[in-house]
Parts: sequence; C-alpha cells; structure tokens
Amino acid sequence: MSSMIEDRRPFAAAMQNYHLMDVDATESQASLNIPEDNGKKYRAERPQFLGINWRMLCSVISIIFFILTLLLFIGTIVAYYNRPTNDALQANTGDASSNSAPGYTGKDGHSTTTESPPNRNGEGFIDPSKSAEPPETKFETEKWSVTTFNGKRVKPGELILSEEFTTFNESWFHFTGSMDSNFYFHVNNNSTSFVKDGILHLKPVYSEDRFGKAYMENGTLLLGIHPSERCMNGSSVCWKNPGSIVHPIMAPMLMSKNYFKFKYGKLLIKARMPKGDWIEPIISLQPDDPFYGDDLKSGQIHFVDVRGNRKLFNLDGVNVGSEQTCPDIRYGTNANKKVLYYCLNTDEDEGFDRDFHIYELEWTPESITIKIDGEGIVGGPFPRPSMYKLWSKGKSISNPWGLAENPKLAPFDKEFSLVMGVSVGGTNGFFNDEFNNTAYPKPWNNTDEDAAKKFWDARNLWEPSWANDGSSLQIDFIRLYALNETMSD
Repeated sequence: MSSMIEDRRPFAAAMQNYHLMDVDATESQASLNIPEDNGKKYRAERPQFLGINWRMLCSVISIIFFILTLLLFIGTIVAYYNRPTNDALQANTGDASSNSAPGYTGKDGHSTTTESPPNRNGEGFIDPSKSAEPPETKFETEKWSVTTFNGKRVKPGELILSEEFTTFNESWFHFTGSMDSNFYFHVNNNSTSFVKDGILHLKPVYSEDRFGKAYMENGTLLLGIHPSERCMNGSSVCWKNPGSIVHPIMAPMLMSKNYFKFKYGKLLIKARMPKGDWIEPIISLQPDDPFYGDDLKSGQIHFVDVRGNRKLFNLDGVNVGSEQTCPDIRYGTNANKKVLYYCLNTDEDEGFDRDFHIYELEWTPESITIKIDGEGIVGGPFPRPSMYKLWSKGKSISNPWGLAENPKLAPFDKEFSLVMGVSVGGTNGFFNDEFNNTAYPKPWNNTDEDAAKKFWDARNLWEPSWANDGSSLQIDFIRLYALNETMSD
C-alpha cells in the first residue's frame, strides 16, 4: 500500500528552514524619530568634494557589495545542496547514510528498493514538474500452510516427503519385542524388512530358520543376542507355557518417529496387502507423543484392516479375508473405545492382495477422511457426537481434550508418526473363532493356552499360502503434501 512520505532531502529541508525574508529598505520620517529641521541641517552640513556626495556614494557601494555577497552566499548554498550525490537523491524515511544503495535493509528490517534520481533541468536543479513520487515501501508477508512437518512450518501445497524406496532408508525406527501375542515378536532384521526392485517388503519369517528347532521346543530361550530381540516384559528371556513353544514367527514393524512426523496434510501410500493365511498387515498413524494420555486418549488412525486369508467368511457369509478392508479412526479409552470405521469389499476373487492400491489420508483442522484409490471410505467433520459422551458428567475420567490447541479435532491436533508392519495369528479376536476358513478349519481357539503351538504344528496347512515374497506387505511409495489452507485463512 502506498503512503505519503515526508520529504526529508537536505535541500528541501534548507528551503523550508532558511527561506528568504522580504526586506523593506524605505524608512519613514516618523520612524527615524528625528525633527525635520535638524535633519535638513545635518544633511546641509555634510562635506562634499568635486560636487559629489561621498557619504551617499559610500552608502550605495556598501549596499551593492552586501547584495553581491548575499547572492554569492545563496548561490553557494544552492550549489552545495544540489550536488549529484546519493544523499541528495534519497526520498524515503530512512537515514540517508544507510539508504545509499538499492536493496538496503531499513530500520524496520524490511528490504527496500530506492527510486531513480529525480529529473533535473539543464542547470542541475530539480524540476518540480518532473519530480518523482516518493517510493512505495513494500511489506510482503509469506503465508504458511496449516501443515507442520517435524515441528516446522511448510509452504502450501508443497511435496514435503517423497519416499520412493530406491534403497532402504535407515532413518526408519524398528520397533522390537513382543506385543500382546506369543505367535510372533518384532525384530530388526534384513530378512523381514528390505527393498527389492524399488519396493519395500515387510515380511514375516520363521524363527526356526534363524535359531533352529531348539528355539521352538525349549521351555525358555535366552535371546539378548541383539537389542532388537526382546520379549514383551523387556527381559532377554522369552517364556512359554507348558507344552507350548516360543514365538514361532519373526515380523517387522517400522515407525517413522525418527524420520518424519506431521500434523495435517495429504498422505498417499501405494501398497499391496500380503498373501497368506493368518497374516495381518498394519498401516497406521500413531501419536508421536501420547500428549493426552495412554490408551486411545491420544488417538489412532488405521488405513487398512485386512486379513491375508483368501476365503475367510463371517456368519453372514461375507468374505472378511483379503477381499475386505475396514479402515478406522479410534479414540477414547480401551475400556470405552470409540471407533469410526467402514468396511469395503472388492469384487469376488479380487482382493487387496492382488494389486497395488493407493491408500490416502486427507487430514485438515476440521476433518479426517481415509480414501482408497481416490474414493472416500470413512471419515468426515469433527467433533463427533460420541466424543462428548466419553467425558459426560458422572464419568471418573475428566476430558483430556478440554484445553486442546484445536478442541474441535482433538486428539487429532498433534503430530503423528507412520507405522507399518505385519503381525501373525494371535488370540485377541481379530481372527474370530466363528470365522469359516474354507480351505481348512482354524487351527487354534482364542482361549487355548497352547494356541501358538497349534498354529505352528499346522504350518503344513497354511504354509502354501505364504508364497515367497507374496507374504510381504509391499510399499511402492509414500508421498506427503502440505495442505493449501494457510494459517491466515
């Protein structure tokens, strides 16, 4: 925006402060306060030589000399203040000595560009009819996206992450140890997580192949060979129930918490689900820091919810195996869980393990939407009515989101990390005892104490479905874009 700037050039200041005053050289008789007769007498008695009034002549010469001196003085001042220097050409509010070159930084910290010198006439004086207008001082405010990446602001619409898996990026954090199952434990091993032909593979493998048959049969096994090989209680010793075995499967679990984390944005993951009975792929967003507490108080977002079995049906005859995915958004507590989800099935004999699909998250300050191949599956605006019911009066837990930065979307108003991996089997109910696996019956019940042993003993049944690298969760690329919405919108 242009504004009028006071003209503080030195020449202009001199003209304002030292303007010429009008002088009246004629004095009246009354102002001299001299009687008329005395005046005549005084003038009559003045000495004269050669008929010349020398007193009058001296007065005239003095006046002429004074006028010439005054004109010379004025001319010197005018010439000085109109000399062709940068000091005389600046027309801004800054200090002349600091504004002597284009592109200087003014006192306000903003970069400013000076105007061209004013037009002058042939004698070097400024021509008022052609004087340049005072320059505009431009203040540009750079806009930032509402998206944050690793705690920093980013530009709207910017591609801020492009993981194409030309090699394995060691910035990924490997979660290690046992979760809630003695079917598998997570390890950092290049047999379970590797890049091949530009594709990231997250693959379950047999523990027996690394540790030998004794690992499967001994009552205890001292791991501790590598920090990545730890069991659920943090000990280096993995225990088994009597008559059972110890963790027959090793599986990968990658987390981006040391690589990247973000809040709001558009995340695209091109992936193919694993082929193989009793394999569960995992692609989710987990809070980088449990800011609002444990359980689900800090929220979770799951892109996929797929079972690797080709022909696995529930009691309604719906294929809940590789032909179905149920992405969801979770919040609340484990005891009072709220899940916003939707189940989507492919055509018969298709399945999410047959080809790559693009799993997308669009996360804004007002809404969360999970998409597959551009089609919105689950999500919508927040807050959800069920969120308020969690913390109604009479509940023993106070609302942890009450003072959130964005209470409308809390707990999804903090930076989250990406988690990817696979798990196998388990007794937590994901592979329900009522499901019908048409190729053969489920080898274990979720109430069995030796469930992991029954699973392993039946490997001749499920092993053929684990087709080499086909049992991997395969990731082609991960791309993250900043939202176009800016902080000032």
